[in-house]
Amino acid sequence: MALPIAEIIGRLGLGWITDNEYLTRISFSILSFIVMGCSCSLVAWAQEFIVVMASIFMFGVISSGLITVFPIIIFEFFDSSNHKMGQASRYILFGPLSFLNGPLIGYFRGTLGSYAWLYHTIGLVSLACAALSALIPVLARMRDEKKNKRS
Repeated sequence: MALPIAEIIGRLGLGWITDNEYLTRISFSILSFIVMGCSCSLVAWAQEFIVVMASIFMFGVISSGLITVFPIIIFEFFDSSNHKMGQASRYILFGPLSFLNGPLIGYFRGTLGSYAWLYHTIGLVSLACAALSALIPVLARMRDEKKNKRS
């Protein structure tokens, strides 16, 4: 029950951070991925139910806040001719990667004996996403410089 409520709060409540320019969209994305990674790792370290619920709630709020920011990042950093393709390809890996859910859960539970390292792995992937988000403006700048040299 906490996750759907958290998602509603995140979708309705986090847009003002970037709209009022407290953070840039890229900074918001980086910070959100870091917080999501920390909340996933917190689930593995939690000893009490309330800590698990708080970290799930935090993950839900932040992940749904990211959902509202991603389309704007695409419009900001993609060429206008690629906006439709950028919007359509946001979740292109969701289908193939969802087939990994069962094997990953089986590996971590069967081989390592607990889900703790699964949560830590998800946290590390979130940190990698934060690093990739930081590269978006750099790569866009490199693309623009390359275009200007051709012109």
